[in-house]
Amino acid sequence: MTRERVLSAATNLYSRYGIKSVSMDHLAGELRISKKTLYEEFENKDGLVCECIEHEFCRIARFSEKAKNESTCALEAIVRICTSVCGYIASVCPAFYKDLKKYMEAERTLEQHKVNLWERSGELLEIGVREGDIMENTDLKLIMTLLIEQSSQIKPPYNTRVVMTLLRGLCTSQGLEKLESYSAVSTESFTKNLNNE
Repeated sequence: MTRERVLSAATNLYSRYGIKSVSMDHLAGELRISKKTLYEEFENKDGLVCECIEHEFCRIARFSEKAKNESTCALEAIVRICTSVCGYIASVCPAFYKDLKKYMEAERTLEQHKVNLWERSGELLEIGVREGDIMENTDLKLIMTLLIEQSSQIKPPYNTRVVMTLLRGLCTSQGLEKLESYSAVSTESFTKNLNNE
């Protein structure tokens, strides 16, 4: 049994059924290991939930870096990252977010990662301004807050449409032309990439 395998399985179960619905017994059964073996790796469920949050954000960070490197400009990277992350967040069952409130350390970890995501995305938006695709004097932090917070409230395919609508409002005419070409490529394909990461 590898730690990575446990984190992947736990994250998958928590995101499908909520944290409360997945006991350590259930997880051990899913992994076909004893509960004792599971507790040798993870002291308690609180620690496991916190590590699952870390695990997922590391995966999202890897995907974001890859999307940034494969993009021709900051706007394309923003579209890839935002649509994928919003699609991912919206795919997590609502019980997960409700249950997370009982795991304060994990909830703090999630909030810190959201801040880091805002900062990284804000940096891309600033590059987009310099490239002439994003309008100057835009409250970038507010836009990123809206994108991230609303993504858990709006289900696919509408979450992608919300992202694209918000981005349209930020774009210059040059940026709008690019944004339309990304829409033609299908932002749903970007969303599938994170789920396959």
